[in-house]
Amino acid sequence: MTFRFFLPRFCATLVLGGFATMSAATSGATPAHSSGTHASAAHGNSHAGAEHAMARQADASNLPALPPTVVIEECWVRAMPVPLPSGGYLQLHNRGDAPVTLVGAAAEPFGMTMLHATTTEDGVARMAMIPHVEVAAGTTLSLQPGGYHLMFEEPEGELTIGDDLRVQLHFDGYAPREVICEIRSARGESQR
Repeated sequence: MTFRFFLPRFCATLVLGGFATMSAATSGATPAHSSGTHASAAHGNSHAGAEHAMARQADASNLPALPPTVVIEECWVRAMPVPLPSGGYLQLHNRGDAPVTLVGAAAEPFGMTMLHATTTEDGVARMAMIPHVEVAAGTTLSLQPGGYHLMFEEPEGELTIGDDLRVQLHFDGYAPREVICEIRSARGESQR
């Protein structure tokens, strides 16, 4: 299995609104982001590890397809100016009888994609990279602003509001599942 490691290439500030309190969102994860900022300096070496939630680039040709009982809906990505990262959001329904584990994602034109969770401690909201999220049988995982989300970093170009972005979601033990995500404004407004 091959992993991609984080190498800081920019230093930028991103102000996010609408943080919500989450419990158990970062079990075992160390916060790498502070409230209101997303600067390379905040990352340190926390993004360079074998358990990183970035998309794994393993050969998936021998893996079974994700069961059709796993349904992904309402996928959208927040368009942000380059070089800022963009957030990705969706609803993941596990209508099967066994849990599935989301371990990462990938999308062009981004050099890196991670799983993140937002938590609030002592009134301070923080984003932290997480290695995976298990979705129990019969439940729905909501990736939404202020909670679990995908973090698309190192953009190679601007996103166009209203366009679609193909995103590969990676699950433990299954071949990647491609989903089509709508590009929305920084405020999350749809142009459709």
